[in-house]
Amino acid sequence: MDTIKQKLKNRRLFLKRDAKLDKRLREDYIDNGIATLPCKVSGMDEIISHFSVPGYETLSPEFSDYIEASAAFIPAEYPIVLEISGCRFSEEEKTLIRRTIHDDYIYELGAVQRENRRQLIIAMLMLLGMFITGFLVFKGQGFTDTVIEIIYIFFWFFADLTACYFCLDGFENRKKRLLAGRLADMTIYISEKYDDSAVSNEDAQSVYEELEKMAKQDQEEFAE
Repeated sequence: MDTIKQKLKNRRLFLKRDAKLDKRLREDYIDNGIATLPCKVSGMDEIISHFSVPGYETLSPEFSDYIEASAAFIPAEYPIVLEISGCRFSEEEKTLIRRTIHDDYIYELGAVQRENRRQLIIAMLMLLGMFITGFLVFKGQGFTDTVIEIIYIFFWFFADLTACYFCLDGFENRKKRLLAGRLADMTIYISEKYDDSAVSNEDAQSVYEELEKMAKQDQEEFAE
């Protein structure tokens, strides 16, 4: 069976495979315009890092990796509901879990925004450098051929980096910013048992109201 013909046939078979991702997402995660991420835990230590101290809690890396990996596949137009189940938590613990998740992803959003601004500044400097070197090439009379060649090199260097940002990096930065914002605005449900029932219109409306509430609270905190 280990023949060239069989190998080529296998390659064609693999190339024809279709994950039908959109259909899988609708069946597994999305219901009534809401994307639900189910998460089963057995205790607080699986959510809150055991390195945390009271008042400075952070998420367990394994827990946050699970959320981010799952959320990355969900289309950007759907709000995310994180449904944590598998353990009975007190009301104080539920409040701590919600606050820690929200705070961690707000910090993550801030980190993404800072990196985006840094890359935008660099892109603007590269664009300025491209214009200056381009002007020198076309208007700079009296330069030797060697100097012109050096200016050309810098021109294409600036142009290449500028094009990469506006055609590739800028798009990826927007995707990261959007995902970080969605995770920061997640609605969090905590229950002892996982509820696999359909999302009702009332539940969906509650999610959107929660989104607006969190956005308003963040604006008020920033204003203060």
